[in-house]
Amino acid sequence: MALGDGIRRDVAKVPQAERDLLLDAFLKLDTTKFYPDGVSFWDKQEDIHKNAHFAGVDVHSGPGFIPWHRVIVNRLEALLRQIHPEISLHYWDWTTDPTSTAGGRANLFTPHFMGGT
Repeated sequence: MALGDGIRRDVAKVPQAERDLLLDAFLKLDTTKFYPDGVSFWDKQEDIHKNAHFAGVDVHSGPGFIPWHRVIVNRLEALLRQIHPEISLHYWDWTTDPTSTAGGRANLFTPHFMGGT
């Protein structure tokens, strides 16, 4: 598996250079890409997520969660690819300790990636 293959992998196992590209894309979505109304691509994505919890509605507990989540994740990946077309939106294996480096994993919560605890 290589950068640009379009496969989503465990983010703790991809090379540092690929994690750097992913972080750069997230930051640029918030600081360099804007809709005509002046809202950043990142903030618009956040608004979509927040609005799914508005006025007592919680998309996470309803029958529409899986298709809604698939759309929002695919949309985010498409936005990230506007910055770096070769990256994929990788996943975090939440069954593992994100700070562990066992088994060749990277510590995800460092000041150089997703911040501290």
